Amino acid sequence: MSFEILRKETITHCDTHFLNLVNYKWIQDNSWKENNPNVLFKDLYFLLKIKKDEYLKLRVERTLIAY
Repeated sequence: MSFEILRKETITHCDTHFLNLVNYKWIQDNSWKENNPNVLFKDLYFLLKIKKDEYLKLRVERTLIAY
């Protein structure tokens, strides 16, 4: 998979409860399920912890690459 950053934004810890969080392993295991209505990749974000209660939220676009 390849990712391109579309937008950056800083959020606080209390804003993270609005997000549907999954880990990278989940993305790897479910990326092939594009046509499954239970798995949506409409908006995909990465979170990077900056400080104790502050995160950098990166909106990314995902590309599947076949080898």
